[in-house]
Amino acid sequence: MVIAMIPLTTSLVGEYAEQRIPVLLYGINLTVAMALNLAHWRYATKNSRLVDPKLDPKIVRYINKYIILAMIMYGFATPISIIFPLLSNIMYIAIPALTFIPIKRLADSLSSRDGEKSMD
Repeated sequence: MVIAMIPLTTSLVGEYAEQRIPVLLYGINLTVAMALNLAHWRYATKNSRLVDPKLDPKIVRYINKYIILAMIMYGFATPISIIFPLLSNIMYIAIPALTFIPIKRLADSLSSRDGEKSMD
């Protein structure tokens, strides 16, 4: 349900970017979506329920930290919308950009490590 609400709240912010309520609803929607994403990730990775048992525990912890960080940042940006909706919108745009860099590094390190294994 939370994911299904993202197009609605995004549309509201698109039309009323300077108003508090749409920006607040969007932030709440994103924060709850990240919280549920964290719950799903933890369920999937606990005792390798839904992931490959060979998955490196460092990767599991790294992604766990990434999700928590994004959730905290969205949670921080959301109440700001009550006073400064435009600042919250800027933060909502910046958060994925800021969190993309560490994920890109992880992907690069994994691909280089896979390349080393195939050379062996």
